[in-house]
Amino acid sequence: MPSSSAPPSSAVTVPHPVGVPASVPSSERIPDLPGCEPIPLPASALDTFEARLEVWDGRTETAWVCEPVTGYHEQPTRRLAKIAGRIASVRGSPIESFGSMDLLLRDAAGRKRWLMQADEVLYLHPERARMSKRAVEVGVHDLPDVVLEVDHTTDVRRWKLGMYQEWGFPEIWVLVPWEESVRAPGLAEDAGLVARHSLDASMAAALGCTGEADFRRRLREASQAGSDANAGRA
Repeated sequence: MPSSSAPPSSAVTVPHPVGVPASVPSSERIPDLPGCEPIPLPASALDTFEARLEVWDGRTETAWVCEPVTGYHEQPTRRLAKIAGRIASVRGSPIESFGSMDLLLRDAAGRKRWLMQADEVLYLHPERARMSKRAVEVGVHDLPDVVLEVDHTTDVRRWKLGMYQEWGFPEIWVLVPWEESVRAPGLAEDAGLVARHSLDASMAAALGCTGEADFRRRLREASQAGSDANAGRA
C-alpha cells in the first residue's frame, strides 16, 4: 500500500560488509546482524518457537536471535502506539498498531522462505487495508505504512533494511537508544535524523496538518482532551 509520506529512498544509505558488492541484494546474502546469534530452527518448529527472532531463513532453516525483549524495545513501541492513538482520536478515524508482528515472504512453491520480526508496525488507514492479525504476508496483504525498528544491540542497516527495501515496505523508522545501546558503533546519526523527521512528516500527513507547528498543536489538543475526559470520569 503506497504511502504519500514516505521519505525518498536515497534518505538512508544501506552499508554493505567489506568484500560484498553493493549490487548484491540482501536476499542473496547471509544475514549480517551483529549482536544476534544464529540457531538451527526447522520450519516444523517455527510456529511453536516462543522467543523473539530477528530473521528466519527458510533455505537453511536458521533463525537469528538477539537478547530478550527489554524496556529499551518496549518503551518506544508503546510510546508510538499512544501517539498514534491520540492522532486517530483527533483525526476521527482509526490507526492500528500491532506491536512485534511476523513479516513473511514465501517462495514460488508456497513454502516459507523468509520471516522477519519488527518491533512495531502501523497501519494509518486500516479500514481500507488488507490485513492479517497473524502475519503480514508479502504479495498477499497490504504492507504496513510504518515499521519501527529499535536498534539496541544490532545494526539493521547492514542487512535488514535492504530486505525491507526489496519487499517494498514504504517507510522504516530506526530508533537507536544512544545513551544505553550496547551494540557496536556503526549506525550513523543521520539515520536517527531521518527517523525523527519521518515521524513528524508521516504523522502530520496522517492527521492532515499544514506543518510541524500545526502537528504539535493538535497533539497538545488531543492530550488535553484526554486529560479532561479522565478528570470527568474521576
